[in-house]
Amino acid sequence: SGLNVGAGVRKLGFRVRAWGDVVRVLPALLLVGMAGGGDSPLPSKTKTVAECSVRDGAIAEFNKGFRFNQRVEWAAAIDCYTEAIRLVPDYVDANHNRAIVYGQAGKYALAIKDLSEAIHWDPNYVSACRNRGVVYQKQGDQAKANADFAKAKK
Repeated sequence: SGLNVGAGVRKLGFRVRAWGDVVRVLPALLLVGMAGGGDSPLPSKTKTVAECSVRDGAIAEFNKGFRFNQRVEWAAAIDCYTEAIRLVPDYVDANHNRAIVYGQAGKYALAIKDLSEAIHWDPNYVSACRNRGVVYQKQGDQAKANADFAKAKK
């Protein structure tokens, strides 16, 4: 399809062999203060145990959504990504991956909306720019597609 399903740990700087590793590692990183500053797939600084719990819930929903997407269970994947976004509204990877599912389902307007939201929260999110360009291209809007492809190359 040309769309790239992004990893929820794209900025952490270590290799993750399985999504179960993400579930085990991220909560510990968040608790020691790695969240925020562009070093985490989740935004903002973690200040309280309650915030960690909310972030853990968002991560769990993100991972469930990823697994549903792999099984082509798009409605369930969308529900999980939507819940992750409800818990952490600026969770760019959840917006990105929900957009991927919308694109796979041919719901291009919703895909563009989510990719635009991800780019709003992280203007340097190359994969979101590139994938929005792919969706614009599928809609026949080559000018917007080219603009996003150019932004992704910067």
